[in-house]
Amino acid sequence: NYELVYVLHESQTYFAFHKDTPDEYVSKIQQGIDIIKENNKLNQIIDSYR
Repeated sequence: NYELVYVLHESQTYFAFHKDTPDEYVSKIQQGIDIIKENNKLNQIIDSYR
């Protein structure tokens, strides 16, 4: 087990896609992110890594 001693830097996470990625794919990813943000699951996932 490890103990968090000091956080060097916190930042937001971004996704990048190839310019030829279909808009439908990007929209589905965004929909999934929106869902897990709405039901607080995103925060639970992030907190599990802190």
